[in-house]
Amino acid sequence: YQGRRAYFGAYASQTQEVAPAAAALSVPEATSEEPVDPQVALTEIRLQQSVVKQVFLRKDSIRLVYDNGAELAVTPTRAEFTVSGRTLSADGTFGPADMRLFEGDRLANLLAAFDAVKTTDGAEANTSLLQEQVLARLEAIFAEQQSLQDRFGSDPQMAEFAVRKSEALQAEADALVGSFDGAMAWSDVEGDIALWLPLARQVTGSDLNPDMFRDYDYRYVKDFKMLKPEVVFIMSLVWAKMALAKAEREGITTRDVLIARDARKIDAEIVDAQVAAFRYAGLNVVFIGDEPNCVTSYSWAVQSREWLMTVFNTASHVAQPDGVVTLDEFEKIGSDWRSILLDMINTGLLKRAGADAVQIRQSLEETRKELAHFYEEQTVERIMRHLQPDMIVRGFKVTQLGVLGGNVRSLTTPEIQIESLRMVREIVADPSRIDEMKGDSFGTLSRERVEEAAIRFNTAVGITAARNGSLYDLGRDIKEGDAEAKVEEVLASSSEKPLAGLKVVIEGSHTPSGPVAAGAFENLGAQVEGLHLDGREISGLHDADPSIARNRAALERRIIETRADFGIAFDLDGDRGAIVIPEWNSDGTIKTFHMLAPDNLLG
Repeated sequence: YQGRRAYFGAYASQTQEVAPAAAALSVPEATSEEPVDPQVALTEIRLQQSVVKQVFLRKDSIRLVYDNGAELAVTPTRAEFTVSGRTLSADGTFGPADMRLFEGDRLANLLAAFDAVKTTDGAEANTSLLQEQVLARLEAIFAEQQSLQDRFGSDPQMAEFAVRKSEALQAEADALVGSFDGAMAWSDVEGDIALWLPLARQVTGSDLNPDMFRDYDYRYVKDFKMLKPEVVFIMSLVWAKMALAKAEREGITTRDVLIARDARKIDAEIVDAQVAAFRYAGLNVVFIGDEPNCVTSYSWAVQSREWLMTVFNTASHVAQPDGVVTLDEFEKIGSDWRSILLDMINTGLLKRAGADAVQIRQSLEETRKELAHFYEEQTVERIMRHLQPDMIVRGFKVTQLGVLGGNVRSLTTPEIQIESLRMVREIVADPSRIDEMKGDSFGTLSRERVEEAAIRFNTAVGITAARNGSLYDLGRDIKEGDAEAKVEEVLASSSEKPLAGLKVVIEGSHTPSGPVAAGAFENLGAQVEGLHLDGREISGLHDADPSIARNRAALERRIIETRADFGIAFDLDGDRGAIVIPEWNSDGTIKTFHMLAPDNLLG
């Protein structure tokens, strides 16, 4: 994508409808060395000639819904246009400086839309006001950045100046809008039925990705499209209808639904749409995801009471094709990113890919080897972390109660791929079906924190194991009685510290598993050395994969430094991990490290 002007100039002589539209908009002609789909160019013109009806702004994406039904969605690495049910995608380099897409009155109109946008049912969207002086300065910044590009973009001697000046302008723009983030915060999740209900009625077949309906869960694995929250609203209505049908058939009375999320960066709007759908269907939601959950805390929450349904929101990060990295991502390497960028371009490791991106010329592994000739290992790893751009692939793991007094079970493959997909398509084809799914009254939303309870539960497991007790019996007692009371009974029955005298290093990798494990081991008497126990929302490449040797390096160094008995590292969800045991030489130096395979734990 070479800028909006290139669309019109490149195809003015080939597409009859483009030329008069470009002339009417007073768009100067331009040429483009890159081929541009004339249908994409025509779509952009149509979007300009319509009026923005709804706006969704986040730090990393923007989505506009127009009065003619067209949509424009832009992320840092992708643009997606939808007109008359047809989706046209164009990979490109979109970033904060590319607000020139909305230059002049278009930018003013866009931001004004945030102040007073209405849904079709008259419900106000969540918006924030931008002061006029801030808007005016932003417009000036974007105009100056565009001028820099036009004046110096092709002049090698002035390009350095242009980059530095543009960076300074961008820093000012970031500071201006830093407090304005249209993305919903997790604390704002409330299940806004008035927001998502009218949007769900506008979903079309082109918004669906049938490939998301997998064998045992819902997740995108190919043909990536942006997952709209209103689509999730419809999917959640379907899940609610399926669960309520089982409840009626089996005499199940609970109407409680558990919602959790893992440590990956996930849009809060998606969960808000889930909550809204469940509430609309008359179900009561308990949300435990104000902070990310690991599998252990989620598992405890599932066991702690009887649920009609549970939903675990997850995401994967799949590499984008072609090795294109935006400069915004490259900048995250650190304060020396510019010198690294110039070195890699000069040595041929990278090439320019538009105004705001670079492209890797060879494989990631080959790039890593070349970088090792110039930089220390830690610097190489820091660089590589940001050289594999990704796109977020959302997913949902849904369980439902199918037998009175039983356990919640994952939806079966036929339920996912046949039944739920059919029901979603029926709603999209006939939105009036949504009315049939409305409960007698709206359900409620409550919030709970389960981390401390999960720590106590794991402590009870440790005490039971130390006594050679039956974990099966413990699980049965928790299931059949008051879960928290049973845990407290086990804890009160013993003051022993079965791990007293042991020293353990826990590599949390900024996941929720670290603090839970640290708390349980401390309760059991171990001396805990913690690494990266502060939780974060994680996106892109990360260290939370102990199957990779370099991700265990910090853990192994700390084991040596502290003379620890063993160490534990977790993956992102906390459902996998590594137990690392040192073997020492007779002189006290480290000989090697052993990985304790999971099978060895079964004895």
